[in-house]
Amino acid sequence: MEEIVRAKMNKEKKTFYIRKKDCKNLGWAYEIEGKIYDGNLIIDVDKIIVVKGYQLVKGNQVVKCNQVVEGDQRVEGEQVVEGYQVVKGYQVVECDQVVKGYQRVEGNQVVEGEQVVECDQLVKGYQRVEGYQVVEGEQVVECDQVVKGYQRVEGNQVVKGYQRVEGEQVVEGYQRVEGDQVVEGYQRVEGDQLVKGKTILGMCKWRVTYYKTKITIGCETKTTQDWVEWFKSDAEYVTSRDSLAFNQIYKTFLMAKVAQENDEGLK
Repeated sequence: MEEIVRAKMNKEKKTFYIRKKDCKNLGWAYEIEGKIYDGNLIIDVDKIIVVKGYQLVKGNQVVKCNQVVEGDQRVEGEQVVEGYQVVKGYQVVECDQVVKGYQRVEGNQVVEGEQVVECDQLVKGYQRVEGYQVVEGEQVVECDQVVKGYQRVEGNQVVKGYQRVEGEQVVEGYQRVEGDQVVEGYQRVEGDQLVKGKTILGMCKWRVTYYKTKITIGCETKTTQDWVEWFKSDAEYVTSRDSLAFNQIYKTFLMAKVAQENDEGLK
């Protein structure tokens, strides 16, 4: 294994560089054993790289080809994969992650920074992203999903558990969430939307939850029509009608009303 210095790597750590001569040639791919790298790692080969077993990188990682990891993977810095990525166990990336092809993770996935996937994404366990998330293709998460920044999915989205997005959410295809959904910012879904649990929208200081015929704002629940009449009146609870906070409550109510109308006719 050759150690080199790269300006884009963490200068406080050694950088390991994997080339063809460091790999077993399988014909269709190159193979390396999973191991612990006490520093940065650059993989630069002209075929798929297959990692046999667990891989731990204690710095940043750059993969200049397609990558298949047959065990778990942990990267303690940033990760950039210039092709597709398949991880057959769990994956933890402690900083930002960019994958320029499709991504499949067969276990749980935790990204403690921002995440950009430039094609489709499949995560077969739960997914947690601590920054924003952009998926430029379709996204399927087969368990719960938590995104602590904004989320943009440019294709269809399927989440088979609970979903929480703490910023804005834009889905440019259809969306199906099989558990409860919490979106704390603005939400736009350009295709059909099906949420099998309850939906909570949170652009204002109170949680706003909509059901088939009713909407809850904070601790108050009314039919949708009763809320329409209440907003037309001069009545108040604890928020003054001439405040910015009240205007945000009203706008969030309108979002919930539109979402409710879009669900009409769905089982």
